[in-house]
Amino acid sequence: MLSLSIFLSVLWQLESSCRLHPPSNGDCVGPLQIKRVFVDEVNRLIGRRVYEYEDRKSLWKSQRMVGSWIGQRFPGATEVDVYKIALEYTAGPTGARNPRAEEREYANRAVVLYQAIKRGGEWKR
Repeated sequence: MLSLSIFLSVLWQLESSCRLHPPSNGDCVGPLQIKRVFVDEVNRLIGRRVYEYEDRKSLWKSQRMVGSWIGQRFPGATEVDVYKIALEYTAGPTGARNPRAEEREYANRAVVLYQAIKRGGEWKR
């Protein structure tokens, strides 16, 4: 079973080095650097407007949003799915089909960090 709390910690580390108020990077906003299109996609998957663009700025709301996305896109996800989920998170569903080198590296780093946190160890960049 995928530990959602560990996976969300991984994303927070990878996206903003665990900062609560990182600078925006283009359309990427908040601790998990979420794009507007991601908010729209999560609401589409849920079937109604649950999340707003401003929710990207809140760690708690961002984590709930990503958790909803994982639950809808990857039901029954296990630890084996960490790479696939991280790849789609960073590249999008279309980009994940033919990812760039930096997107594959991001997903690989997610797997390493996930396993390190799970073991209770520290992650070295």
